[in-house]
Amino acid sequence: MQHDLLSPEPLTVLPDANWSEPLLWIRRMVIWEDADTVVRSISLRKGLNVIWSPDASPTDRESIGHGSGKTTFCRLLRYCLGEDEFAPDGQRQGIWESLPEGSAGAEIVLNGKVWSVVRPLSVRRRGRDFVIDGPLPESSANDGTGSITADQFWEMINAAVVGQAAHLMPKTVGSENAWSAALAWMTRDQDCRFSNHLDWRYSRTQSPSKSGRSVEDRLAVVRALIGALSRAELDEKEKQELLDSELTRLQAAETDAERAIQRLSNTLSPSLGSKLISETGLALPFSPAKPVAEERLNEALRLRAGISLGDLEKLRLERKTASAKATSIEVESQNVTTQLLEKRELLRTIISLLPKDQARLAKEQHPICPLCEVPIDRIKAEGCGISTETCDLQALQARITSLTASRRQSESEILALQNRAPQLKYESAQAQQALEAIERKIVSIESALLDRSNEVLTAQRLVDDVERLLLIVKEKATSAENVKKGSAALKASHQLLEEHRSLAKDAIRRLSVKFDGVLRALVPGAIRGEARLDAKGLGLTVRLGGVRSTAAIESLKVVAFDLACLTLAMEGHARLPGFLLHDSPREADLGRSIYNRLFEFAKTLESFGKEPLFQYIVTTTTEPPPEFTSEPWLRQRLCGVPASERLLRRDL
Repeated sequence: MQHDLLSPEPLTVLPDANWSEPLLWIRRMVIWEDADTVVRSISLRKGLNVIWSPDASPTDRESIGHGSGKTTFCRLLRYCLGEDEFAPDGQRQGIWESLPEGSAGAEIVLNGKVWSVVRPLSVRRRGRDFVIDGPLPESSANDGTGSITADQFWEMINAAVVGQAAHLMPKTVGSENAWSAALAWMTRDQDCRFSNHLDWRYSRTQSPSKSGRSVEDRLAVVRALIGALSRAELDEKEKQELLDSELTRLQAAETDAERAIQRLSNTLSPSLGSKLISETGLALPFSPAKPVAEERLNEALRLRAGISLGDLEKLRLERKTASAKATSIEVESQNVTTQLLEKRELLRTIISLLPKDQARLAKEQHPICPLCEVPIDRIKAEGCGISTETCDLQALQARITSLTASRRQSESEILALQNRAPQLKYESAQAQQALEAIERKIVSIESALLDRSNEVLTAQRLVDDVERLLLIVKEKATSAENVKKGSAALKASHQLLEEHRSLAKDAIRRLSVKFDGVLRALVPGAIRGEARLDAKGLGLTVRLGGVRSTAAIESLKVVAFDLACLTLAMEGHARLPGFLLHDSPREADLGRSIYNRLFEFAKTLESFGKEPLFQYIVTTTTEPPPEFTSEPWLRQRLCGVPASERLLRRDL
């Protein structure tokens, strides 16, 4: 938005009627060497708080402002407010070794109620955090009285400060970490150098933060906290991302299809005798290609006169029948041979038995027992004393009769088998000749087919390639239509997203007015500022004789942006607690005159309301204006030397 340069309005703050103090502020911070020994106790106030570590001056050569513990103080405050670590690895190790039983604690006023957080400094005591209802105890040991877990307390802060805006956080943050993201914004790393309003943590300081992995994520955090983001916009943004991803996939599919068409067309054109791609690269109609390819295949499949593929199938069936018949005859012939052998052997056995019995029967008028050599008539009359068997003439006669009948039958069967054998041999020869004739015909047809196999394969491949080309052309047309629809849907989504963003214009307008007012309070002259939300993000512009962008201007933008959002919190227009911590803003290329006005501006903010409705903590090595080098604004003076004047009162 553009402001009237001729009659700029002074910055005004209309406090939220429901507020009598900041929603959250730090009343005191304590550092213990052990459970009962306090190293440092620093009381803080509502409004402006200055932590000063004087740098060397012409009259005080021994003073060293750096290395006094200002940044450690800021980190310990962040630690007590829920951040996971309080120093980089090397420094943290030094603190562990120097204060193995040490702890840090803070009295945090939340919604007018005092809570005390105590967290150990040693990794060996990690997990012994506790929170109690009321002021900090004399001892850092947890007696369990009225205590809750630190995680429960962070959840309380999340609900009280961020509230429903937590559900608008990006996925990389999550609603459960909304307070952590807000804390990262309100307590920037000094090493970020106040270079960008969306840079809060510097990677080399090893300050883990759940404030989002990207600038876009952090922008979403800011917008959610200042009321410039809605659920409908987030839903549309998520829909747009899906549409964008799908459109990218469709475009890739269309491109792949175009390349495949180009390759196939270049391959098929010589075979089909026509150009399938125009000189301009545009695809021509491909439908005539299929009949041409099919005709090539038909030509390749045509056999010489008198031979057809139908004959081949018929002959193969006939071969199967003829083969079965030849096999059957062969099996029968083998059976006849086997039976002849068996019958002849049986006949020889019968012949060997029959003559002996017949001779004995014919010679003897009175048959003699073959066992005892006694006449059978006598045996019948007197009995046999030697043989246990009784010779039976009738039985012998019956046996001779049976053997004679078996001989005649065997001779008859042998004769029949002998007659069948040559007939089977003839039938087998005929069956084999028929089978061989069929085989010759089949070989003839298959040879003809084999002679043309390469041509047939080439023609069949041509048909297959043409069919694949036509399929890809169809798929490409479908992809092109889908790309068209996807582009239209994405365009509509972009328009709808812009409409949702425009609904946030009231919040952005309020921010822009405050940003402009803070700039004019910090910089004399015709300086103007503007905040604007567009597709590129949340932009901050400073005009001072034209649009200005230098390192000093960028630092000024960040400071003014944070203070503008602080005033929005005072008015109840932001889901922020009215708490802000700036670690050494003067060292971030902030001009001395602007730096001095920063304190005056903070003092002016204290006048909006019966009590200050914010807490602004500033650490500095540059000497503040004289009025702010003493109480009530100066809360702690630190020094790099001697060691006893440092925050932890020792060398690490």
